[in-house]
Amino acid sequence: MLTKRLEYIDFIKGFGIFLVVLGHATLPRSPYIYSFHVPLFFFISGHFFKDKPVLENLKSKLRRIYFPFVIFNVLTWLFFIIVDLLKGVQVAKHSCIDILRTIAGIDSSVPQNGPLWFLLCLFSLSVMFMLINLIKSEYLRLIIVLALTVSGYFISRTVTDLPFKVETAMMMAPFFYAGNIFCRYGFSDKIDKLSGIAVLNTSVLLSYLNYVTNSFNLKLSGIERISVLENSYGNIFLFYLSAFFAIIFITVISKKIVRVGAVNYLGKNSLIILCLHYPVLQYVERIHPAFLGSSIFFDIISSLITVSLCVPAIYLASKFKT
Repeated sequence: MLTKRLEYIDFIKGFGIFLVVLGHATLPRSPYIYSFHVPLFFFISGHFFKDKPVLENLKSKLRRIYFPFVIFNVLTWLFFIIVDLLKGVQVAKHSCIDILRTIAGIDSSVPQNGPLWFLLCLFSLSVMFMLINLIKSEYLRLIIVLALTVSGYFISRTVTDLPFKVETAMMMAPFFYAGNIFCRYGFSDKIDKLSGIAVLNTSVLLSYLNYVTNSFNLKLSGIERISVLENSYGNIFLFYLSAFFAIIFITVISKKIVRVGAVNYLGKNSLIILCLHYPVLQYVERIHPAFLGSSIFFDIISSLITVSLCVPAIYLASKFKT
């Protein structure tokens, strides 16, 4: 049961991380992908959150989330400084200050690797839940999560970049909490009992509901797409509904598929892909003008090339671990 559970989670992560890469490759940005891809990863993160002593948990999150955030920001910063020097471009005087601000959590990432903001925000949210988990009453936990979300909503309407993306972390709390509840109360076992027809019908219905609610939200709000980074959600109720419809759909279908070799491989290495794909994609898109067009075919091709180019780094990281 443990192996199967981990494999279906790897499948979700693999599917999700490819959508993250594809979402950054598509121009204009896909409103469908952006309706749920970030909430999906907060849901998965909540699934893995364990109720440990605060200090032990903090050490774990520093090692698994914050340190990778720092390392990949510094590596990206150094890489682009070297590129500028090789081009004969003068390095900005405030460059060192900028990277120190990023390491300190004041800025969410270096400009050349924007997706790293997710790690900073996830670290904030994990710390919040370390404190929430000190409360033993599930009902009181739920009330605190709702209060955090409401507070985050009002804060995010005026502030978009608090240190450690605290306001965004508060907004993502329902997804993290839902993932944790899903794991602790064994909802995955209930999905196993569904028949193939029930899974198919449920998946079709939920994906349709995600599309309809997100489309209605964008039309009602007059925005191009959801942007969690920019705290742009449109109608907040429709945003949560749409995202949860997609999350449940992907979870249900993944429980039945469980494993597709390449997808699960991406899932197991989703952290490396998250941290590397954006700067890699910037160079891939220079290969041919078609990659900067609006063709979904070329977007998929550029995404596949980008993910493939991350494989050597995945291999090196696996050797470093051993």
